[in-house]
Amino acid sequence: MGSANTPRNFWLSAAPALVALLPAVCCFGFSLLGPRPSQAEPGPERPPLAFHQYQVNLGRVEPKRDHFARFSFTNNSQKPMELRKLETSCGCLSQHQSKKEFAANEQGEFFLRIQSANQEPGAKEYTCKAIYGPVGEPDVKYETELRFLITLPDLTVVVRPRVLVFHQPNGNLTTHAVTITDLREKPLHILNATCDEPFVKVKIDEDGPQSLADREAGVVGRIQVSVGEVPAGRHECEIRLHTTDREFNLVKVPVRVFGPDPKAARSRPSFEPADASDDDGRQ
Repeated sequence: MGSANTPRNFWLSAAPALVALLPAVCCFGFSLLGPRPSQAEPGPERPPLAFHQYQVNLGRVEPKRDHFARFSFTNNSQKPMELRKLETSCGCLSQHQSKKEFAANEQGEFFLRIQSANQEPGAKEYTCKAIYGPVGEPDVKYETELRFLITLPDLTVVVRPRVLVFHQPNGNLTTHAVTITDLREKPLHILNATCDEPFVKVKIDEDGPQSLADREAGVVGRIQVSVGEVPAGRHECEIRLHTTDREFNLVKVPVRVFGPDPKAARSRPSFEPADASDDDGRQ
């Protein structure tokens, strides 16, 4: 009986030791096989222009005519890059960039400007898509979306409407009014109003705000803008209001004028009197 149970007792007593040696045996086996190289997956391609900040938040600003957001970047590629276009979410944003081409490792910048008088008070959020690519390679394009946040104060100068639009297909005289309000303790006074386009006539309402409602609303003046016959196509200009205020000494109002359709004007037949001798070929 004792000799029959010896092998079984041996394996029972040796089992813990064998289990403890199993990791070492596996490691030795793997070391004999050697390391197996694995295929590394490429990461996402980094855009050539690395912006130092992708969002500019000016927070609540003081009453000023203009506010700017600065976006700076570095060309991290080995090729010269050109900044081809800036697409903004609002036409109220104007752009300024000193150059368009940037060499490898060169830094650049551009600015977005908003004129507060053409905006309602409160929090604003805008986006700008920077479109760029290698110089001389128009088919290669990159896009980076940027954000511009600002909160405009309640007590400031406001122009309504923000943009004047005229549709003049027939040349009939059309007149719109621009209202300027100023809710500050010392409101501004409009000195004059001008426009570079000869077909846009501007005139300051000399009577000024007469009603109690206007005075309570902070209306400081109205500008009458008239447009009659205009050339065909679309025209962009602006009205310039010069004031007595130090900060808002110049207020601009964008104007868009849509004249007659250029295609319709070119296709319009011209009726010339027929020669009396040419009547169905008979004299």
